[in-house]
Amino acid sequence: MRKSPLLRGEGGGAGALRGPGKLSAEDAMACQHDPGRGPPTPCKFFILDVSEMAKELGLPTCSEERLATDPETGMVLPNPGKVAPEATIPDPPPDHEWIYPYSVGPHYYSQNAGPWYVYHALRNSKHSVATIDEADVVYVYDYCYMMWILSDHHAREHWWLRDNYSPPRKTGSHLLSVYRAIMALPRWQKSGGRDFVFYHSHSGFEWDDLETTNKYQEMLCHDFQWATFLVIEQMQRWRCPTYNPRTTIVAPYSSTEVINALPDADKELLLFFRGDCEPPVPEVVGKYMRAKVVASLRSVAAAERDNAAGDEDDFEEGLGDDLSVCCHGRAAGPEVACTEREFDLNELKVQPHRPMLEAMAGSVFCLILPGNSQSSQRLTEAFLTGCIPVFLGPPWHTLPFAHEVDYAAAGIFLNITGGEEGGSAPWWEQPGLQMAPGLEAMTQIEERFSPAWWFADVPSEAIGSMQHLGNVLPLLRQMDEEVVLAKLEAVKRYRSMFIYATQPQHPPSASDIAIELMCTYAKFGMRD
Repeated sequence: MRKSPLLRGEGGGAGALRGPGKLSAEDAMACQHDPGRGPPTPCKFFILDVSEMAKELGLPTCSEERLATDPETGMVLPNPGKVAPEATIPDPPPDHEWIYPYSVGPHYYSQNAGPWYVYHALRNSKHSVATIDEADVVYVYDYCYMMWILSDHHAREHWWLRDNYSPPRKTGSHLLSVYRAIMALPRWQKSGGRDFVFYHSHSGFEWDDLETTNKYQEMLCHDFQWATFLVIEQMQRWRCPTYNPRTTIVAPYSSTEVINALPDADKELLLFFRGDCEPPVPEVVGKYMRAKVVASLRSVAAAERDNAAGDEDDFEEGLGDDLSVCCHGRAAGPEVACTEREFDLNELKVQPHRPMLEAMAGSVFCLILPGNSQSSQRLTEAFLTGCIPVFLGPPWHTLPFAHEVDYAAAGIFLNITGGEEGGSAPWWEQPGLQMAPGLEAMTQIEERFSPAWWFADVPSEAIGSMQHLGNVLPLLRQMDEEVVLAKLEAVKRYRSMFIYATQPQHPPSASDIAIELMCTYAKFGMRD
């Protein structure tokens, strides 16, 4: 067994593994969609700003200045200078100046800032109109309030904010009041909300308290059932008995840094992964899956290194060292935890975001695995850094803009059918992992973390079958170089669709795709 020919810098290769999901270079290029497109679908949009309606209703107004981004996680948090101006921020520990509250980013660096970019792209386009009567589609801009609720939710678990910030926890109730006012508008009464679009860029969290959260969920499933929703995973709508794919658009996470100018890097790594692997609750199979995958891959790489000295004719120096796969955070177990080999460890044992992106850019393949829910920002970052996404499942990571991005051409999908001794994949064997049976979404709400939600939205022939996790690395090493190069080209081809912009772009940005799909779904109905 040898290193990938792409990493060796040689032409040719060891020969691609053919079979289900193993495409030749010609097949991979032939099945690419063309992201170049003509003018967007002609729609006129009215932006219904929730903050302006709240002011008219006498409710507290929301300012985006109260929001900030945590550089460590990409999550939105309260801006410490706005919500706790009198609080003392201690001196940071050595080499930790980059984490919140010592350092903050603007709110639009958050992974959930997609609605903000779409709002500005609409305002800067020729499709925005001044009155609701002129519009074909109404874009409900509730981003500021939604991020206010989310940032207060995140604040409950943050070590500094817990002691220095006590949110009123009434913002969710205020937003529900505005939603009721929207439903009283003549335009809504006439259409039942069919020409209204909401963009909710988080998979789900508690609003104020459980009672308010349940009221929002009831409104989402009943009152908003005919409205179009942009979401980051189907589960946000699929949990409703009234779920309808004709009103649901899955969009990517927004990039958490301005990384469009990240320079091209030599591919010195074969495979990369970083992520939290500790499940907060036992029902979250994605975190169990991450830990099992990382442990297996690291074990295979260690065996490669151990065997290299004893079989010099078949192994190359450095084999097994081209893997950078680990779980970050202080809670990670020793078999999966990041070490000094992966990056210079700090007290948090978390790699700063920019060096992590640079490492992704230097890897041929990047593992894309679900976590607390079906989605993560790693997929967006893989396309932005030019790294071929490798999806293992089930459960599968969500695929945003699945009708626009040819994931079969750009990525690799491997269905893991069993463990080392056969049977189920190892992440289904965890104590306390209790999954609800599959139910029809149209007739009964399914348990939130059931694997039945997490399907791969690609043709079945694009999914390869593999019994053992131990075979993943050999498959990637032996993949034909032409196939690898074709997939890298496909990643580059669709890259713009994962970059949110505030101005219309060509090739189209994620904002442009979102606007086009909003028009297609809300005005004309879902495409065939």
